[in-house]
Amino acid sequence: MDKRHILFMIDGLEYGGGERVFVQLATGLRNRFRVCAASVCGGTFEHEIKQLGIKFYSVDMSRRFSLKLIPQIKEIIRSNKIDLIHSQGGRADFYARIAARMLKPKVKIVNTVATLVKGYDVGALRKIIYRFFDWFSKRYVDRFIVVSEVLRETLLSSYRIQPDKVIKIYNGIELDEYRPNGKVGVGKRV
Repeated sequence: MDKRHILFMIDGLEYGGGERVFVQLATGLRNRFRVCAASVCGGTFEHEIKQLGIKFYSVDMSRRFSLKLIPQIKEIIRSNKIDLIHSQGGRADFYARIAARMLKPKVKIVNTVATLVKGYDVGALRKIIYRFFDWFSKRYVDRFIVVSEVLRETLLSSYRIQPDKVIKIYNGIELDEYRPNGKVGVGKRV
């Protein structure tokens, strides 16, 4: 049986928790699925993904909004026969949702929500724009993954997402980073 194809897509403007989780997921899933990733090029996330032998696509989400990204992402989805896109971050979520929605057959969309759009540290006008794009495109998401009960409850009540579409999964811990002697950060990476 042919392996399913997954695209991990993240804004990737810096290397933080979301990028680390996607590297963990890619590491764990790459033997069972065909995995590729898309993000801003030149950072730690790209380096970590390529170290795993996973195909990386440069998608410049550093600008506020660019319609050119939608056909680029559609082509990545089409050429890799993607079955599922897992995205995180306001820009990555929006572009993944729109590009996947435009394709037939339909591509499944999963978004990890670690911070709600209303909590973004941006100016008032940008926050309104982000909230509109999020509100408009959230209907295309098959599942939302949240990292806390507070986020889950907020998606259910304030965002009116159906309970069966919201799954709570706490972030994992990279146990290989810790040695029994108590020294942190000197373990082997998998």
